[in-house]
Amino acid sequence: MENLEQDLIHRALFGLDDEEVRQHFFKNFGDQISQFETTMKDVFQRWLDFDKSFRKDQDSGTVVGVLYMMIVRLIQSMNLLITGNITLSGAAMRQVIEAIAVAILFSKRELPYLKLAWQKKFSVNKAVDKIIKHQKKLKLDKEALKIMKDSITFYDKFSHPTILAMGDTMQLDGIGIYYLGASFD
Repeated sequence: MENLEQDLIHRALFGLDDEEVRQHFFKNFGDQISQFETTMKDVFQRWLDFDKSFRKDQDSGTVVGVLYMMIVRLIQSMNLLITGNITLSGAAMRQVIEAIAVAILFSKRELPYLKLAWQKKFSVNKAVDKIIKHQKKLKLDKEALKIMKDSITFYDKFSHPTILAMGDTMQLDGIGIYYLGASFD
């Protein structure tokens, strides 16, 4: 392998070009990133309070744990987006939406989903459909559920090797520009 190719692999593997991409992203979306950070600090503090007051047993601990995972995935999704890993950011965002739905399902003790999950008989990728099915019992807003469903459908395109998902690895106009590592277009 040529030295140039070896250097490209090394730079991508260790994120040596990430700072340039991050700076470009901050230049264009700095206000939104600051707002996201402030919001996430508030969300994390609320989760800490929730964890102290709500976690009592395995079931409630599981709900609290799913909420924590949602926070972590949301931060990871933003980090991936900022460093130009758009496809992986979208895949993480799909997990965020699914985690919200799972937490809602698991928090309703009369529904069987938490028990089924511990028995490895519950597919989380159906969680949004399940909360839509139980919308009235869960007292959830239909419009909010439609937004969740539309979002999961959109982010599903980033969870599979679709043409859209190729967009952060190459320019899709056929001119032969490929990205290895972080990119921002």
